[in-house]
Parts: sequence; C-alpha cells; structure tokens
Amino acid sequence: MSRTLLLDVGRELTRVALLHNGRPEAFDLTRHEGSRLVGQLFLGVVSRVVPGLQAAFVDLGLDRAGFLHSKDVRGPAFPAMAEARGRGAALPPLETQLKAGDRILVQVVKDPLGSKGPRLRTAPTLPSRLLVLMPGAEHVGVSQRIETESERARLAAILRALQGGEGPGLVARTVAEGASAAALAADRRRLLSLWSRLEAAQATAPAPSCLYEDLPPALAALRDWAAPDVTRIMINDPALGAAAKRYLEAVDPPLAERVEPWPGPQGLLTAFGVDAALEAARRPRVPLPGGAYLVVEETEALTAIDVNTGGFVGGRDAAETLLATNLAAAEAIPSVLRFRNLGGIIVIDFIDMERPEHRAQVWARLAEGCAGDGATVRISPFSPLGLVELSRKRVRPSLRAQLAEPCSHCDGLGWRPAAALAAAEARDAVARAAAALAPGAQLQLTVGSALAEQLRRQGPPLPSEIDLILEERAGLDPEHFALSTPPGARSGEAEDHD
Repeated sequence: MSRTLLLDVGRELTRVALLHNGRPEAFDLTRHEGSRLVGQLFLGVVSRVVPGLQAAFVDLGLDRAGFLHSKDVRGPAFPAMAEARGRGAALPPLETQLKAGDRILVQVVKDPLGSKGPRLRTAPTLPSRLLVLMPGAEHVGVSQRIETESERARLAAILRALQGGEGPGLVARTVAEGASAAALAADRRRLLSLWSRLEAAQATAPAPSCLYEDLPPALAALRDWAAPDVTRIMINDPALGAAAKRYLEAVDPPLAERVEPWPGPQGLLTAFGVDAALEAARRPRVPLPGGAYLVVEETEALTAIDVNTGGFVGGRDAAETLLATNLAAAEAIPSVLRFRNLGGIIVIDFIDMERPEHRAQVWARLAEGCAGDGATVRISPFSPLGLVELSRKRVRPSLRAQLAEPCSHCDGLGWRPAAALAAAEARDAVARAAAALAPGAQLQLTVGSALAEQLRRQGPPLPSEIDLILEERAGLDPEHFALSTPPGARSGEAEDHD
C-alpha cells in the first residue's frame, strides 16, 4: 500500500490531494483569502444568550457571529459546568454562566455553513505534528487509528510521564506511532510555549480579535496529511518545496527526504487524475461495476445515497444479483464519503434484501470500508425500511460547498419553471397590464427565444383590442420576461418579471 501527497499551490488556492495506490482518496482546498476558520482562537464578546436554545452568540469580529452551545462550554473558567458534569447532573443554565458583553476565549470547531455561523467551544486544542495539547484538561489519550495495543500503551506511558500527573492534557496523533520519547517531549515543549504566549495575549488583546491562526495552508496540510505511509510528497512550487523540507526536517526528518518538486509542464492534479476525479464528483451519479450506480444528493439536513441496479443483470438468482449490487455499493460508499468530504447524517437506501444474512454481509462490508476513515463514523443497523443511517464527523465543508456556489438563476434549487408555466405567467401579467390600458394601446412584451416560441405555439397572449408587440431578445433566461410601454405609446408602467 502506497500513498502520495500532492500539494498544488496557486495564486488564489492551495489544493491538497491524497492518492492511495494511485487513485484519489481525499481532497481539500484552502482559499488564500482566509476563509478557513477551524482551529483559530478568538477573544470574542458575547452578543446575546438565548435561554431557549441554551446557546450564546459570540461576536468574533467576522461577518457572522459564532454559535456556542452550553455543552461546548468547558474549562477552568466555568467550574460550575465541570462540577455538574462530575456529578452526572444537568448543566446549570447557560444564562447563569454567560451574559452579553462578557469577553470569552473561544475556538472555531466548524466553519460557517450556509446561513449558519461558525461553531465554537471554550476548551481549545492546539495541534502540532505529533501531539494535541488540551489546556484545561488533564487526561492523556492516543489516536484511535493507532490500533496496536502495545504501541498505544507505550505512547500513553510516555505522555503520562511527560505530564507528571498535572495538566494540560495531551493526545498522541496518528503520526506519533513509533515516535521517540525525546521527539514527543520536544513537541510538547513547543505547544506549551505557544499556549503561554496565548495566555499572555488574552490580558492585553482587544475584543473581538483573533489570537491564533493555524500554519499556512501548505504546511498545515503536511502536518495533518503526511503520515508515515506517505511515500512521495509532490509540490508544484519550488519555494514552497524548500519551506516544506525545512518544516519536515524539524518535525519529521524521514519525511523531508520524500519531498519532490513537480517539473510540469502538465498541471500536478491533472497529471495524477485528481482533476478528472473532481469533475466526476460534481455529479450526483457514481458508477459502480457492471452498470449499477449510486445517486448522491446533499441537503442542508442530511445526505441521501440511493443504490440502483441500473444495467446490472447479474446471474439467474435475483437475490444474489441484488446482494452483489449492494456489496459493490457498500465498498464504494466509504470512498465517496471521504473524497466528497460528506459529513453529518447520511442515509443510504440499499436495494431491498429479504435474507437477513445478506443484510449482515452488506453492513459488514460498509463498516469495514469506514474503519479506516480519519473522521469518526457511527453506523446504525438496517432499519425496517431497509435504510442504513450513519453519522460522519463534519470537520470541513463538503467538496461541493468548496468547489461550487448556488446557481444565481435558480438559487440552488437545480431546476427552472417549465416552459408552459412561464408562458402562463407571462399571459397573466399581460392580462393584468392590459386591464389598465385603453383599447388600442400598445404594450411590449420582451422575452427570450424559448419563451417566445412557447407563446407562438399557444396563440395570441393578449385580447385583440390591445396592440401587443412581442420582442424576442437572445440571451434572456427561458422564464424571464418584461412588460413595458413602447416610447410614444399611451399609458402603462414597466413591469419586470424574473
């Protein structure tokens, strides 16, 4: 098994792709305008507390206020919350802990999504190459992706010795597997030094203001994506390649030797098939072997995945054909979730299977594929309706949200009014305008080519006593039309319909 990390740095974007055995497995991008907020620490000001939601809105100095729920209020600054959690009791009302105007240190845990502002917490975490520092906590932990029990025990023992029974808390990241005690200690010293500087800044910084931003996008990608099993790191920018080598020589010397410049002239992502994979990921349909396919539909509340047999006919046994299709879907879906950055609630509508053992096989295949996911995935059993629900931790916007924006013509609905409906609306508008005009008055109806053709097929759109001028204008959207009175004609106000 080999993995290749690609870093494509342009003027506006840094794009990162991870290949597994030559196939695109994961993708992320960061705009250089600073749109990525996750991990940033802000000294914010509480703008209001909403008792009915048990949440507070915090002014961060951004376009939208951050959202802080009571369950995310933790740390030494809130002893009553810690005491309630320790007793297993209900949390005290948030309005007894916070009030409008309070200065508060918060960290962004989810980027703004749609109309929602960034999600916040009061217990910050600071990541480095090997460790995550948790000020305000005292426990130690090891990444769940490190599966060898002996290695987990070794790392936990080193962290407990470094901590000395006192905080702050520490978590060993996946890339810490095999790291020496000296390397872990050095990582911890860097994080403690950073936290000391942040604590000092809280006393003097204005509020609201940003106290801490993550590494530059490319170096953050190296920290988070360059695991020990990455055998090549391809970078298209020579200056960044040199900076990447310096960074890795300081935190993980063996990886520094795997950095390679990309000579071109073909684009880095194009050469490795990532651009083609991104183009395919824009479409809802995902082909499966044999002619079957998935349909992936994102909504604000959840993502729905429908499994279809399509042209797959299989063998003579219908049950075995359905099983083969569902197994292929269960194998493909985890890759789809990772590459498209799909998170939150995901509902999968597999093809109905009557045999319980077939359902068990499909569920096991899906669970096996999700086991290697870097995000936390929880899978429910088959429901009585044959649906499988799973949740996947959303740590960044989906691929569609990163690569696209809602259509300006349909506001993201994905459809337009039918031609017949648009024609009917145009006729109704003409009739309303004609009622206010004297007989023989002129009225101009401006439409696009498609709507003009529809109106001609359906006959005159206006009573005969009105002189209608139908103006056809190329380039107008099919559903758009405008009513006006020609220059020099009698009466009527212009009316525009979009």
